Amino acid sequence: MEFQLHKMPIGVVGLKHIDREAGECEYFGYIGEKACWGRGIGISMLDFIKQQAIIIGLDKIVLKVSPQNIRAVRLYEKYGFINDHRISRENDELFERYHYFIRCS
Repeated sequence: MEFQLHKMPIGVVGLKHIDREAGECEYFGYIGEKACWGRGIGISMLDFIKQQAIIIGLDKIVLKVSPQNIRAVRLYEKYGFINDHRISRENDELFERYHYFIRCS
C-alpha cells in the first residue's frame, strides 16, 4: 500500500508471506522521501500494519532489516520488535530478523 502525507506519496507499507495457520506475516515498508524521515511517520506505518494484522487475525509480525540501517533498527526496537539473532543474506547484503507479538503489546 502506498503511504501518503498530505496526499503526497512518501513510501510503501504492507504485509507479505501471510501464514494464517501459524498466525504470522512479514512486514515490509520504507519511507522514500528523506525529508519525511524522523517525523514519526514510521510509527504511524507500524500502527497501520499492526491494525491490518489484527483485522486478519494474526498474532505475530516478523521483519528483516539491515543492521546498518540504524534508524530503522531503533524504530523497530522502540516499537517493541525483538531481535531473533537470525541472520540471512540476500543479494550480498546481511539482514537480521525481528519479531513482534501483537496480542501481548
